Amino acid sequence: MRRGKNMKLLEEALAEKRQQMQKLQIEMATIESLIRRHNGEPAVVEFSGRRRRSNVKGMLLDMLKEVGPGGLNAAKAVEISEQRGEPLERNTVSSLLSRLKADGVVSYDGTVYRLTEFMPSKPSGEPKLSAETSSGSAASKGIFG
Repeated sequence: MRRGKNMKLLEEALAEKRQQMQKLQIEMATIESLIRRHNGEPAVVEFSGRRRRSNVKGMLLDMLKEVGPGGLNAAKAVEISEQRGEPLERNTVSSLLSRLKADGVVSYDGTVYRLTEFMPSKPSGEPKLSAETSSGSAASKGIFG
């Protein structure tokens, strides 16, 4: 019976520490925001504190917005989630990133995932080489040679 009582005390202590950590994270985010504002930097999506654990997709989308064009991979997402006191499983994050890619929400460049809005745009006016152009058609000879 004593073990059960000790376990309850430990769980209560852990819950209290998590609350303290959450409060500190909010305070840190506020201070960082004030510093950014003071330096004239643009506002960044801030950590809003407590989030429902079941909304892993929302958490991941928030992280992708925060990192912007730099993007992130599963390992980085897990690291960020641990820093926030809400650790995510790497397999869950990997699976969700793959699903978001399949849904067209994110793109993957072989290293990191980015929201499609942050993907580098490809120049649309770039000429494409075709078999006709490279073989020396009359039109290309008239212009280039």
